[in-house]
Amino acid sequence: MESRKNLVLVDVRSSQELHEGSIFGSRFIPYGEPAKGRMTLATGHPLLLICAVGQYFFGTGYGEICNPGGGISAWKAAGLPIKR
Repeated sequence: MESRKNLVLVDVRSSQELHEGSIFGSRFIPYGEPAKGRMTLATGHPLLLICAVGQYFFGTGYGEICNPGGGISAWKAAGLPIKR
């Protein structure tokens, strides 16, 4: 991702999973909402997805999308900080 200035960190999971912790500064989008076309994010900003199934975002009009894989489980396994 070339520009991190406007990077939006997006956490796509169920509301129940969100109670297990989230990433500081992330935007929560309930799982299934991207597929329904119900998005609350402005287009034109690069997205970093924390989502095991980030394919829902591809082809939706959002610019640069990075889905590193593994979701929140990989984030935690890497020892990265979360908020509870």
